[in-house]
Amino acid sequence: MNIMQGQVQRAQTYLNRMSKKIQFKYVFIGALVLGIAVAGYFGYRYIIARNTRAAQLVFAEGLEAFTTMSQAKPNDRKWQEVATTFDEAYKRYPRTAFSPAMLAYKAQALVFDNQLAAAVDVMQTVVSSLRKSSPLYYPYKTKLALLKHDSSDKVLQETGAQELDALAKTIQNPVQDWAQYYLGYFAMLDGDSTRAQAVWNELISQHEKSAWTTLARKQLALISDATNASIPSAPEKTASQTPTSQTIEPVKTSRASQPSTMQTSQASQVPQTSQVSQAT
Repeated sequence: MNIMQGQVQRAQTYLNRMSKKIQFKYVFIGALVLGIAVAGYFGYRYIIARNTRAAQLVFAEGLEAFTTMSQAKPNDRKWQEVATTFDEAYKRYPRTAFSPAMLAYKAQALVFDNQLAAAVDVMQTVVSSLRKSSPLYYPYKTKLALLKHDSSDKVLQETGAQELDALAKTIQNPVQDWAQYYLGYFAMLDGDSTRAQAVWNELISQHEKSAWTTLARKQLALISDATNASIPSAPEKTASQTPTSQTIEPVKTSRASQPSTMQTSQASQVPQTSQVSQAT
């Protein structure tokens, strides 16, 4: 009996020792895995921070080239070189906070170089890479719609018009006023002053302090002046005396007359449109 008890005690002692060894082993493995995970996390953050700083520097250099080229004489402007600069910057740092802006400026350089189709493709890539929650999504989406509208491709023009209309109706769009202004502007260019007035009045009611509202008021004043000038002094009107939208020329929205900033800081990173912003 004593022999059996001794064997049982020795077995229990052995099991207890093995249990402690196993516990220590798993604790050690767990600590090792946790340490690797923490080191990997901070290492990843370090790499991201380093790449972001490097991308910021490269982007600043590209922005300086863009500004310098804008100030050069027309015959000395080589926008393809600027586009190449931003393209190379994007290829070096494709996954940083500055990557979308790099492509956006590349697109604008292509616009200035009369490569509108290529610019549309680049902006499409930018928008596709952004989530709707990104502060850059709607400004760049609006930019893309305007570029499509400027295209000589009828299908792209129609697509751009539809996208611009949707953006002008999207309440959560932080640059809704921008989309509304050009929606009315294009309607005016198409001879539909009634629709232009409706869009601009909606813009004024929804964004009273917007810089785009100031431009819309000027356009509406022009329509009003043209309408009043066409009203005959006699009580009766003839068909030829009735004002038509075709007789009203909208105020040309040049780069100088446009607001220097939009309602959001992100929107200021969006270059202006091609044919529209460079109105003849």
